[in-house]
Amino acid sequence: MAGKSNGYHSRPVSPSSPSSSLLTLPPSTDPCTLTTPAEVRRALEELEVHSARVDEALDAAIRSSTRRVQQSQERIASFAPQIDLLTEEAQVLQLRLVEAALTSDRISGAVRVLDEERRRIRVASEWVTWTQDLKGSLASLNSAVEQGDWETATRHAQKAMTIPIEVIESEFAMRVVPTTEQPLAPAQTLLELRTVLLRVFTQKFQQAAENKDEAEASKFFKMFPLVGWRNEGLAAYCTFARGMIREKGKVIIEATGRGANTPLHHAHLLTALFEQLALLIDTHQAVVDRHYGKGNFAAGVMPGLQEECDYIGNRIIESWIEKTSIGRRLDEARAFTFHFLANLGSSNTAGKSSARIAGTGKPGVPGRPGTPVGGFNRPSTPSNAPEEPQAPDGREVDRLLTELATMAARWATYQRFLRGRLEVEGSAQTHAIERDTEDSELKDYRRGSVDSRRRESLASMVAPDDTNEAAVGAEKVLEGSTLRSKMDTLLEEMYCPLERWYLRSSLEKAHRIDTADLTARPLTSSILDDAFFLLRATLTRILSTAHLGSISSSLRTFRTIADEDYVQILVRRMETTWRNVGGAMAGPDGPRKETASREMRTQFVLYLNVLSISATYAERILGDLSSESHLSTLFSTPTEQVQVSSRLSELSALPNRLRSALRTELEHLFTHLSKPRLRSLLTEAYRDVSYSLSEEEFQEAEYQDVFFRRFTRIFDHLLANFREVFTETNFEMYFALCVEHVVRPWERMLLGTGPGTGSGAGGMRFTELGALRFDKDWRSVAKYLSDQTSSAEVRDKFARLQQIAYVLSLDEDDDEGIYESGASSGFSWRLSASEVRAVRALRV
Repeated sequence: MAGKSNGYHSRPVSPSSPSSSLLTLPPSTDPCTLTTPAEVRRALEELEVHSARVDEALDAAIRSSTRRVQQSQERIASFAPQIDLLTEEAQVLQLRLVEAALTSDRISGAVRVLDEERRRIRVASEWVTWTQDLKGSLASLNSAVEQGDWETATRHAQKAMTIPIEVIESEFAMRVVPTTEQPLAPAQTLLELRTVLLRVFTQKFQQAAENKDEAEASKFFKMFPLVGWRNEGLAAYCTFARGMIREKGKVIIEATGRGANTPLHHAHLLTALFEQLALLIDTHQAVVDRHYGKGNFAAGVMPGLQEECDYIGNRIIESWIEKTSIGRRLDEARAFTFHFLANLGSSNTAGKSSARIAGTGKPGVPGRPGTPVGGFNRPSTPSNAPEEPQAPDGREVDRLLTELATMAARWATYQRFLRGRLEVEGSAQTHAIERDTEDSELKDYRRGSVDSRRRESLASMVAPDDTNEAAVGAEKVLEGSTLRSKMDTLLEEMYCPLERWYLRSSLEKAHRIDTADLTARPLTSSILDDAFFLLRATLTRILSTAHLGSISSSLRTFRTIADEDYVQILVRRMETTWRNVGGAMAGPDGPRKETASREMRTQFVLYLNVLSISATYAERILGDLSSESHLSTLFSTPTEQVQVSSRLSELSALPNRLRSALRTELEHLFTHLSKPRLRSLLTEAYRDVSYSLSEEEFQEAEYQDVFFRRFTRIFDHLLANFREVFTETNFEMYFALCVEHVVRPWERMLLGTGPGTGSGAGGMRFTELGALRFDKDWRSVAKYLSDQTSSAEVRDKFARLQQIAYVLSLDEDDDEGIYESGASSGFSWRLSASEVRAVRALRV
């Protein structure tokens, strides 16, 4: 039983079986739980009982399934007749289909044979037809060539060329086509006849071009691509076009020897060269591209035209270099050391110089020809300074730079024109030109002129569409241009150094002739208009070259020179003035100190105004020149415009530098001129003034208003001479400094940390009425100062005084937790908690 139990236990039992519950062993028969013989015997008995039950269940299952098995066998047996019938029908169909398949295969094979025969007949027919056409075309072509009928010869050559090459070179054609008159192979015969046509067309085209027969030249020009000589036709036209440019170039080169002293003479010659090229391209590009295909003018004609342009352009530039002696002037400019600028504003020259008063022609300040203020106008070179080499004539250098920049601008315009015209198919501009010239013949522009609108279009060179394909096409034409290389060398090696020298020398001259206009209100100086007229003109000329390399280099130089030779010179002049009057200012009060103070104020105010207006001018100039509308007239692609705009944005440091110097020097003037006087303002205004007031004293203080009257009188006297002579911006800044240095000492005086009256070092003392009087005083002063300026910052400076007055006006019952309760209720304290307690301690 144990063996039987173990064997049965090892077989898997399906959980879905009807007797699956019977097949489950009793838990007590698990061998792992049996520990004694009695338990083993009991387990064996249970297994034996369980085995008997399983046997009974299996027997019952077999008896119940016997009936179902019999029924299934009977149903399967009933399908046998149907299966036999289907088998017989399948055999009949197989016999029929095999017979049909054999018939179909026999028919389709015959059809394929017929199709192949028909195809071979068709091919043979086509080859015979082509061969006949070839033979006829060659015969007609030969006859037309012998008769000189070139239009007919072209048609027959076209017809012969349309025949497939495999037919022309086939053995069949070699046997059928040759005749006694044309014994050569068809391909060789066709090539020889086409060669004859090429030679004739070239001769006829050249002859018509020399005779200026437009109709004849146009006729033969169109025939080249029709007979398969596209490149040769382009070469013939290129030779013709180069001849036209060369003819005009001779006139231009001869003109270089005449009118050399005329302003912009060589620039006008270079412009004339580019205009002739533009006229030729405008007239013929669409015609060439229409008959030869898109882009063939750029690929086959333009390189030759550019070579002629380079040759003539280089001759013009070499003539300009020779006649202007620009190399010698460049050497002179490099040898110049600018000792005047180096010494300008220094203490050893300022005392020896003199100033001119606009409208008087007299040196120095009126009534005081030897005053230190004369040092800011025309400092002379010290007697022991080394003698400078002879400098170039500034006006001549300006003329040379203008002409060179003009030539560079014309070259850049010409390049933009090429980028606009040598573009790919699909440009609306090209299509428009083609429509205009659709029926036009090949024209020789030497014989006539274009209308006024066409001239204006050529003069502006038509800004191109910004497409990468157009730019690449132009670069392919220009990449080997010697004129481009020459122009780059001129700009980088001559223009940039000379422009640097001219800018510095012109600024030096502006400093030399600087004249203070002491009658103007506000005060100003001639250096302002002179310098910024120069800076704007120079910056405009730099941008007009449209050469990114020279623009980047020149703008860096421009920024350095504007800072060193303009901003720093103005600052040094003011510092020199302070050094010269410092001794008088340090002495005791008197006429000498008052005069020195007035002279320093005049000097500082004048150049502070110059710095302020300079910052405004600089921003305006940079804004105008960096605008999109201005840059778009100089540069054709957005990429170039962005690059130049980025370079110009770096010059924004100049207005910032001017404003930084302005604020520094304004604070310097305030520190040495007005700040010492402001220190005594409150002491003088509070003399005999107290806020420990009884009711009678309060009424008297209300009537007399002593503090406010004294304050306004002293403050008005302090700023009496500044409002008219300062610019509005400078006065606002100076006024803000004065207010700042009134409010802060006032706060310290009230808290007992500064000069004051009343109870002395412990601060003022306030009764309830005194606190009310103080509130009126500070409000009157705040309103008085606010009315004198348009800035809203003045009243903000009184925020702490307002809170001091608020704390002083509180009742004694509110002493506890003033700061905390205000902060918890959302009040924005400008005073600290300790300062609030100190203010409350001032109440008596």
